[in-house]
Amino acid sequence: LAIPCLTDKYWVTFTQRNGKYLADALSLVREHRRAQPLPVVSSLSHDGQINLEKQNVRACLSYARSDLGMTAGETATG
Repeated sequence: LAIPCLTDKYWVTFTQRNGKYLADALSLVREHRRAQPLPVVSSLSHDGQINLEKQNVRACLSYARSDLGMTAGETATG
């Protein structure tokens, strides 16, 4: 997902933020850069995108159950 964080349009919604927040965020990203690039989902077929999304949802649900102790019907705030 490309995030247009260097455009004025992006920052319009962040009225309480300034360039320091952007600099801090970019430093954090650079500091934790991955050895391999992230996959580009838009290069997949429509079915491939759907399947990847399903895998992601299943992984998130599994994480919520195993690492966060959540159960069906429970929310992160509940």
